[in-house]
Amino acid sequence: MLEILKKFEPLNIAEKGLLKAASQGQTIKFGQKVPMVPEPNAMVRAEVIRELLLKGADSFPDSFRGVMVEGAWINGVLSLDHCSCSDRLYLRRCNIPDYIDLSYAKLAEFSLNGSKITQLSASNASFTGGLNLRDGFSSENTVELTMATITGSLCCDGGSFLAEDGLSVEHVRDSINLQNVRISGAVMMGASTMKDGSNPIPFRAFGTVRLTEAKVLGSLNFVGSQIRSNRDLAIAGQDIHVATSVALSRGHEKHQKLECQGRVDLNSSEIGGQVLCVGANVSLMTDDSSRDALNLDWARVSGSVIILKTVLVGGFGLSHAKFEAQFTMKDSSIDAQGGIAVNGNALFAANSCLYHNTSTRGVVNLSYSEIGGNLEIEGGEAFGGPFPGVKERIALMVESSVIGGSVFFRDGFSAVGRISISQARVTHRVEFINSKLNADGEFCLTADSLNVGSTLIWRYIEIISGKVSLLDAKAICLGDDLNCWPTDGQLYLTGFEYERFSLSKPAPAERIKWIKDSFEGEQHAQPFLNLAEVYSRSGNRSARKDVLISMEKAIRRRNRVWLRTGGGLRFAMAVLAWVWEVCILGPFIGYGFAPSRSIWAALILILATTFCANKVWEAGDFVPEPAPILVSNDWVKYSQDDGIQNPAKRWIERGNGGQDFETFMPMVYAIDVVIPLINLAQDDAWAVSTERSDYGWYWHRIEWILRLVGWAIAALLGASLTGLVRSF
Repeated sequence: MLEILKKFEPLNIAEKGLLKAASQGQTIKFGQKVPMVPEPNAMVRAEVIRELLLKGADSFPDSFRGVMVEGAWINGVLSLDHCSCSDRLYLRRCNIPDYIDLSYAKLAEFSLNGSKITQLSASNASFTGGLNLRDGFSSENTVELTMATITGSLCCDGGSFLAEDGLSVEHVRDSINLQNVRISGAVMMGASTMKDGSNPIPFRAFGTVRLTEAKVLGSLNFVGSQIRSNRDLAIAGQDIHVATSVALSRGHEKHQKLECQGRVDLNSSEIGGQVLCVGANVSLMTDDSSRDALNLDWARVSGSVIILKTVLVGGFGLSHAKFEAQFTMKDSSIDAQGGIAVNGNALFAANSCLYHNTSTRGVVNLSYSEIGGNLEIEGGEAFGGPFPGVKERIALMVESSVIGGSVFFRDGFSAVGRISISQARVTHRVEFINSKLNADGEFCLTADSLNVGSTLIWRYIEIISGKVSLLDAKAICLGDDLNCWPTDGQLYLTGFEYERFSLSKPAPAERIKWIKDSFEGEQHAQPFLNLAEVYSRSGNRSARKDVLISMEKAIRRRNRVWLRTGGGLRFAMAVLAWVWEVCILGPFIGYGFAPSRSIWAALILILATTFCANKVWEAGDFVPEPAPILVSNDWVKYSQDDGIQNPAKRWIERGNGGQDFETFMPMVYAIDVVIPLINLAQDDAWAVSTERSDYGWYWHRIEWILRLVGWAIAALLGASLTGLVRSF
């Protein structure tokens, strides 16, 4: 029995006990806790352990199960580099002050649970039964597992990896290096649940947890971790492959949450399940706002991404990420110190993206993204920041994105800075409901060239400051509250097209005022024309006419303002334009859109002319037009009789000389005067005498004016019907 360790004689009491236990396949326990000082009864040489592990199977073929030690103080360097052994090695709750070298070794299950070591190097090693560094395990230097292969799980729950503990920024290290490692099971780096029911022990790391290009066939778990790195990179998971899920944090309890001082970088990672982060606190160690506290740029995630009750001090990188399921961020906050809070440029999400009650300080950029479901931004505050190439503060950008569902801004959402959804394509609805917008600059919302497949809703919106631009936007329905839009030229509507209204339907006059309030900042008539088309499509011709007339008024008014500001000749032209447009075009033909007004004007003029012509007739100031009648004896007899007030009336009475002459009818006479295109022979038969009374004198001059007005009305009617007047 002693032959196996003969070269190490004399063996101390602890080594003899170890040999006996190993020969019987048992664990030797020297104590319940890690020895802090060497104790003679618990001291074992590392060379003894090595020799026993490598030759024990040959010496005790029937009973040997490996080397299993608890509570020992192990002296010397434990060197198993390039060694191969199929039996387990358990060094639990041991103190190993010297180096452990497992480089290129091939071992079965290896456990350092609860042990305190100085340094472990296992690069290119192979573990066929898993690797356990948990339950109070601690290492003062980097645990090096580069390119190792672990058939089973890597369990570091409750371990402490203290490579940077107490070191300055200039002396940065990895706490554990798993670069290019291959693990067939899970990677557990969370809190360890103790069997005795005591408080869970958190996973602690001072230095970077490096997982770059690692391949994990199970899950990756950081639930209950505390990580800090002087180099500002806490978890380096670039290009990592995880076959199932990644759990960064699972709740607010200490043993459930991730606390990270330094970045969590999962850039270009591939994750076969979900990414869960609930109750995490991740903050940068520097003041560089361009850094992301949590980085999923170019990541590929097959499951959902859930970020709940998480605090990020630094940005959230989602650029070019691809999520095959839903993305949810709720009850969280992101403080990028005025930089890019969320960089989701070119993000792809097969399902919905939900931002609920999340506050951001910095730019939220989701431009050029493709989202298969809804984009829901509900509650929370977006306090924007500067963006390259833009002078004003930007709160949220969804420019040139494609949304397969709807876009919602609602439930008390507020933004300080511009929201831009320009050139986005939304399959269903875009809703702005119960939100507060503050530009802190020029525009609070730009939706230029926005394409909405269904309804654009704008209700219960409070605009503290800023303009709203809907230039060239398109929607099928418009459901809005007119009181929520900005006024005084702060609303840009040129090119905005919609086919009908939904929800509230204000009176046409209110809708016209909505456009006119925006027109101060516009140069085009398109908003009026589109509104007119909407009313025409609904069969409201009266409203359509009112819109078109208001359009002409607004356009011509702006033109007059331009003329008036030129002085001299241009000012005179402005006055003439005002007379022409306000006194003639508007009242008589509604700027070409209400030709019936000219007919009503003609009718009113005919009635007025009829009344006046009748007064002149009763005054006796009408005489027959043909000259032969005026010198006939019969007419002379009546006209020179001072007792006859109206000789023409007496002359045409039955039995008198003019009984066969054209009977005077005031209305027919008025039609002949006012409507030049009609000849009813009244003004050919009767003329006004200017010498008999003042009535005739005045009427002779008024008649010419009436004829000119009649010609003008006829010309305006013709120009209106042909559309010629609208060309000027």
